[in-house]
Amino acid sequence: FLMIRRPPRSTHCISSAASDVYKRQFMNYERKVHESDKISLYGRVGFGYAGMILGDAGGGVLGAATLLTGKRNSHMEFNLGIFSGKDNNDPFILPLLDVGYRYQKPEGGLIFKVKAGILGIFSVGLGYAF
Repeated sequence: FLMIRRPPRSTHCISSAASDVYKRQFMNYERKVHESDKISLYGRVGFGYAGMILGDAGGGVLGAATLLTGKRNSHMEFNLGIFSGKDNNDPFILPLLDVGYRYQKPEGGLIFKVKAGILGIFSVGLGYAF
């Protein structure tokens, strides 16, 4: 009999910056909220540590939207959101804006991404879609 596997709707991803200038580490959860022939849109929440050059840095939470292009394994990834944290008990909010490449099979499994953005000049992430 025929089995059809639906595309994954949820992903977990841990990512770290590859730069000493920016400090950034996140644990994220993404959920697919829209899919068309050419794009997929995810809502993303996470927690971690982030900061900017000579600016605020500390632990906090993030909320963002992630847009992926393409339907095969290779995707352009665009992220837009905010990171809200505390630095020495002083609250701060930082913009989240990233552009990069994501390898993710349509049926799920390992995710690999490389991106650049405001909270990290260069970052690498690994995750799993299910």
